[in-house]
Amino acid sequence: MYSTPEKSKTDVKSLSPTDALKTFQSTNMQEDARRENFYVSRLEGSEELKRDILSLYKNPRKNLRAPMKVRFDGEEGVGSGTVREFFETAMKIPQEGIGGTGKPIIYLEGEEDHLLPVHS
Repeated sequence: MYSTPEKSKTDVKSLSPTDALKTFQSTNMQEDARRENFYVSRLEGSEELKRDILSLYKNPRKNLRAPMKVRFDGEEGVGSGTVREFFETAMKIPQEGIGGTGKPIIYLEGEEDHLLPVHS
């Protein structure tokens, strides 16, 4: 999904964290693309929010490289705070999995300090 910069590995390693982030953004973002709207809900709990986020990720009609706007159903949040919260929750999905009423979806297994991807 993401491409690597056109620099050699030694060039990338010598970048400051700020420059590395800018390189990543310029390589992987389509700033000129139409803004994507993401609507999610946490009214039914955090596990349902994770399911909403995962369904957006799997939606082939969503351009994940475009600038985004996130709106939480029933909330007034605007600006970058909602995007930050969206990504914070999205980053928890692989580590925590998705629970709920059925069989939990687990992506990583093992000891807490040494998690490995579930092969199935």
